[in-house]
Amino acid sequence: MLETPEKRRERRRVTRACLSCRCPTVLKHKAQQMQGVITDVSEYGAQLKVEPHVKRVPLAAGDLVALDVTTPYGKSSCTAKVRWTETTDAYYVGVEFTKLPHKKDDPLAVMLDDLCCHT
Repeated sequence: MLETPEKRRERRRVTRACLSCRCPTVLKHKAQQMQGVITDVSEYGAQLKVEPHVKRVPLAAGDLVALDVTTPYGKSSCTAKVRWTETTDAYYVGVEFTKLPHKKDDPLAVMLDDLCCHT
């Protein structure tokens, strides 16, 4: 069973950062992929927004996905676990990071470090 938006808000552990610049992202699951943008992010996870015209990849809570993210600092990749999905004006996917880049100069690591230090 997927979490409701209210339950997600109740259990949040950290403050998330709403990004002023959207990060284009390709989400890959099994042999399928879809394009979206990360609309908010924390050191633990992110929310991906997929526009209505984009063909959706069927996802369920617990699915493991790969993310190719274009940050303001460059391109990066990571893996994550789907925590929730929601369809309203668009398709939203909440993910928890399972493997982030280890290099300090990786674009995603730099962005997360910058957000954590300046929010």
